[in-house]
Amino acid sequence: MPHPSYARIADVLVTFEGTWTSYRRLPPHAWRGSTGVGLCHLVYGVPADADPAEPAELAGARGAFVHCAVPGVGDHPWGTLPHSLEPVR
Repeated sequence: MPHPSYARIADVLVTFEGTWTSYRRLPPHAWRGSTGVGLCHLVYGVPADADPAEPAELAGARGAFVHCAVPGVGDHPWGTLPHSLEPVR
């Protein structure tokens, strides 16, 4: 969790980056920082069988208006597209 003073200089502030498992276990809560900054959550390791609406619902419940949830894992999970943006086969 970033220190609230970062909110004074940010337009968007990442308040969560971690695995899908950790994100799902995280209780809903509002960040105690500035209300003028947009919050962002970055989630990786989302399984293909996860409900596609769940990441957005959890982000909204936790006060994040920007979120990205990808299936990637390892050293560079952000090199993958969210399941909803993958081409249909």
